[in-house]
Amino acid sequence: MKLKASEIANAVSANLNGEDIEIDGVSIDSRSLSEGQLFVAINAERDGHEFVDSAIANGCSAVLCERPLEQDVAHIVVDNSELALQELAAHARSNFDGTLVAITGSVGKTSTKDLATATCDALKPTSSNIGSFNNEIGVPLTILNRPDNTEVLITEMGARGIGHIKTLCDYVKPDIGVVTRVAASHTELFGSIEGVQKGKQELAEAISENGTVVLNADDPNVLKMAEATTAKVITYGFNQGDITASNISVNDDLSSEFDVNVFGSTHRVTLGAKGEHMVSNALAAIAVAYAVDPGKIADAISALAEAAPSKWRMETSTNTNGTLIINDAYNANPTSTKAAIDALSNTKATTKVAFLGTMGELGEDEEQMHREVVTYAKDKGVEVHAVASPMYGDVNHLDSQDEAYDIASRYDGDYSVLVKGSRSNGLEALAERLAEI
Repeated sequence: MKLKASEIANAVSANLNGEDIEIDGVSIDSRSLSEGQLFVAINAERDGHEFVDSAIANGCSAVLCERPLEQDVAHIVVDNSELALQELAAHARSNFDGTLVAITGSVGKTSTKDLATATCDALKPTSSNIGSFNNEIGVPLTILNRPDNTEVLITEMGARGIGHIKTLCDYVKPDIGVVTRVAASHTELFGSIEGVQKGKQELAEAISENGTVVLNADDPNVLKMAEATTAKVITYGFNQGDITASNISVNDDLSSEFDVNVFGSTHRVTLGAKGEHMVSNALAAIAVAYAVDPGKIADAISALAEAAPSKWRMETSTNTNGTLIINDAYNANPTSTKAAIDALSNTKATTKVAFLGTMGELGEDEEQMHREVVTYAKDKGVEVHAVASPMYGDVNHLDSQDEAYDIASRYDGDYSVLVKGSRSNGLEALAERLAEI
């Protein structure tokens, strides 16, 4: 979206130094910044002010910063660049007349965002956050970088503790809120499943009585959030809800087909996203589209055939050895890992192997949770290798990705391979190497 530099200065209660030029977009990364954008110098692990020269070289029009600049560039000086970025996003949100959708949950929020972007874009011009831009920096950037023709804006909301989602909602002011699941994720920070539930419920509580809350009826901790909102509630699920799935079939490539019942009307769905667990995310996406425009739900459903999640989320490929590689390495917790193991177990290969990295931020029960995943995998007939992760117990432990590659590179077409771990593991590199064989 386009803003004048003076408008930005007014929005953050600061003065403009330099020319009052037009800004088209915002970035905190001087490397990926586009010409004409505002560069926000965030002072975090690395001081963004050290990259102002790089931002100017890449064509930034102005800088939002915490100290006066010597460089010849328009700039706005504030006390805290990160807070000013949020204030600017609040200003931009107040001038957005379309529908804003916020999605949270312990698992599935990014894939639900991707699928909802597809269903809603079949109805109205829709934009959404890049990748998993879902925190106090990513959400403002999503609002500020929306295309000017956007009528539906979708953003994820992540949380690392109580109050995080409430803080985001205070200026995002969503019209539609979606909660996918409450599960053991970031429990080291939330303290317990009850803490996770309380944190995610902040989204339901923030939706006004004129808005809509979309809840997963298959998760009791999510479903009871209906009691915490005055908004209209739409529920979805495999077994109950306003929008339900039945007659599910999984194809050899892990795409699926199913019947969806939307408030009594049945449609056949072809879902390109891989894994049966993606059906639940698709139901949430259908619910969002229904809340946006119930009269065009058939168009929204048709869009799911070509919709695909963001990278490193159930990406599938077959290498020249004939081995199916499932790259689900973006992140991991017990719920998402078991879902990926389910998908692996549905493949046609004789031997099914999972290369698993550590599941992070699980708190004091982390070893037990890792070992429960191993038990689950073995019950599904899956062979587990732990990659540089000591907590999985009685499995084959590998010291490095190179060791995992050496083993998996010898597999032939009788094998299917899952690669999964938390972000800190970086196991997508292993999956990509295996896919290139």
